[in-house]
Amino acid sequence: MSVVVGLVYTFAAVKLKVGTLSQPGPGLYPLFVGSLMFLAGLIGMIEVRSKKDQAEVAWPQGAALWRIIVVMGGCITYVIIMPHLGHLIAAGLVSLVTLRAMGEFRWTTSIAIAVGIALGSYLLFSIILNIPFPREIWSR
Repeated sequence: MSVVVGLVYTFAAVKLKVGTLSQPGPGLYPLFVGSLMFLAGLIGMIEVRSKKDQAEVAWPQGAALWRIIVVMGGCITYVIIMPHLGHLIAAGLVSLVTLRAMGEFRWTTSIAIAVGIALGSYLLFSIILNIPFPREIWSR
């Protein structure tokens, strides 16, 4: 599955301006992530196929399955809402929902971590690496 997702992600990233290593564009990071995802899936697939002793796969159930669904849904939701709300709000909301679904932190801690993730990723990409996020729809 990660082979297919990696390929789709990589092809979507190629449509964005990649730029160069000295002047990266918004497509450079997704291209890197998609390529790594594809490669990891391919290596995993080769490894599984090469084993002679196949073990039974134990799929997650109950709360573990719910957490996986929330994380996957969060990734999809981010892609859908980011062009409308912008990175800061979308990343903060998706991070908060994901952290709450994991159930490891109180509300106040989850909010603080979500704000930190949103601001930290914005600082890293927009300020330090000078890679602009796509603009929100209402600011075009």
